[in-house]
Amino acid sequence: MSLDIEKIKSLPIHLILCTERTGSSLLNAILNQSPEILANSEELFALYLYRKYHNKISYTEKEIKELVHDFAYSSEKNLKMFFSDLKVFENHLMQFRHCLPYDTLIRLIYWHFLDLKDKSQLKVIIDKQIKYLYYINDVLKIFPDSKYIILTRDVRDNVLIRKRRNLHHTSDILYLAAIWNDTYKYVRYIFEKVDRKNILIIHYEDLILNTEEVVKQVCDFVGVNYFPEMLNFQSNFEKFLELKRPIIGEEYYQWTKNFQSSLFQPISKDKIGLWKKELSQEQLQKIAAICGNTAKYLNYDLNQHGQKSLNLLDNWQLLKAKINREWYLQFYYRLPLFVKIWIKKLRGKNSYL
Repeated sequence: MSLDIEKIKSLPIHLILCTERTGSSLLNAILNQSPEILANSEELFALYLYRKYHNKISYTEKEIKELVHDFAYSSEKNLKMFFSDLKVFENHLMQFRHCLPYDTLIRLIYWHFLDLKDKSQLKVIIDKQIKYLYYINDVLKIFPDSKYIILTRDVRDNVLIRKRRNLHHTSDILYLAAIWNDTYKYVRYIFEKVDRKNILIIHYEDLILNTEEVVKQVCDFVGVNYFPEMLNFQSNFEKFLELKRPIIGEEYYQWTKNFQSSLFQPISKDKIGLWKKELSQEQLQKIAAICGNTAKYLNYDLNQHGQKSLNLLDNWQLLKAKINREWYLQFYYRLPLFVKIWIKKLRGKNSYL
């Protein structure tokens, strides 16, 4: 299959920046129903490959094979779920290897995601990222012309959903609140460096309660048309998963069905306002002490219950959160690419090969 490389080179790339359990998978599933949007998810290749490849323009056949290897082994998720066959990908890279600057390279990689999607009407690439806020300085350097969608959720509900999902080293409420705060505090940097017209803040609560209005807002923001059928994502996601079932394997198929169970059901407001019944007055006051300033910046008011000073054990939870999430991710990011790949191989983690 031949590719229209000039069309691919012209595609704008915009970013959704968020943390876990903020409705990002829902928003991605909706956006991918549009024939004009390719919405990708949580692969950090644009950052991980940058230091090694950003100054290259042409490649030998051997270098292309090495690039494919580096991409596959540095991947975060199960590439078989979302990415083209690696041999097809390699052949396309070979086809354009004599003129493949980095901005074209990353667009060509994006193009190979969601290989079952018809891309003949594609106008924009949207990349949903949970870790990019921790690397925002480099993100802005690699994506200088991008628009930024900040997707967030009331931290008081977010910590409860994270606790239910057991996503972290501990389910301590203050630990989880600290992760939320350490993530979204970087939004201020975006506002300092990016023109305000290129930033859109979306609240999970609005996405759930006013889905069509929010999706129209996102489409207008990135410059594409809104299609009413975008809201009929459940059956299409289920069909997609079934088609991928023999490729991804039964274990990953079942895990995805469980972890993304909400994508098979009608949108529900049942998980909004959980904190009103499940968090104590003391917990609310301490969450406000940790996250109050950042939450206010994102138009959430946590101070209606006041704030309470943190004790030594509370501050230990904040430090653990910073070590296990923010500092760990920044340390790992700074490792050379070959070290990241060595670690993946040592742990037996390869998403495709």
